[in-house]
Amino acid sequence: MLGEPGSAAFTREYERLDRTFDEGGLDDGAEGTFGELRAGYLGSSEYARLADKTKRTYRLYLEEIASVFGDRLLATIGRRDVLAYRDSHMDRPGAGNLKIALLRTVFSWAADREMMKHNPAARVAPLQKGEYRAWPESAINKFRAE
Repeated sequence: MLGEPGSAAFTREYERLDRTFDEGGLDDGAEGTFGELRAGYLGSSEYARLADKTKRTYRLYLEEIASVFGDRLLATIGRRDVLAYRDSHMDRPGAGNLKIALLRTVFSWAADREMMKHNPAARVAPLQKGEYRAWPESAINKFRAE
């Protein structure tokens, strides 16, 4: 939780979290959550400058990421969470690496605006991708013949 026990910040955070039990959980855009970060980034000048195809991809990926982190308070998202999310994509390393790069971008955006103290996705190593060898000319010819 935010703030020292007994402080006004702690009390406000406790009361906010307590209300979520009656309301069925934190809402996706609640203050201090990943949902608020997502909404802020999608409304930012940095996002507006992106190419349309990149915007579509980012929006799609942020929607999926929000299904995992949406109601989480930014202060509670750590490197361990980012690594677990990355590792959940081991079967699709290319997409996983792109999502981690996007998390790195939005967490950096949040840290620059003092929404987070640090970027938990900084320096997260990418997933290893498989190696593919180019087909030899004989295999290409055989494929075309079939």
